[in-house]
Amino acid sequence: MIKRYKWWIISLLLILFVWQLRQSKSINTTLVNAKVTDIIKYEQLQHEKQCKMQALQTASHIVDSILIAESYITSFDTSGRPSAPVRPGAQKFKSKLDDVPLRPLWDTEKK
Repeated sequence: MIKRYKWWIISLLLILFVWQLRQSKSINTTLVNAKVTDIIKYEQLQHEKQCKMQALQTASHIVDSILIAESYITSFDTSGRPSAPVRPGAQKFKSKLDDVPLRPLWDTEKK
């Protein structure tokens, strides 16, 4: 009979122990909900960025295709003639040697 009570007491203590563990591990649902909403917002922003990049790439491919198709249709140059380049003004260079009087190497005067 004592063995029977031992098992009841042990099982009752085990049930109380499990119940205490469940009480101590209660989850703060507001904190969890706030974190979940933050994660959802972050994932939505990442998905929007990815969709925007794909849309821009598709649009650039379409525009490039249209420009190439129009270039095949038109047979003349649409850019026009470039303007003539402007020649820079010539700088006057005068060295000190230009001011030095020179005498001839050979005497060319007849005597």
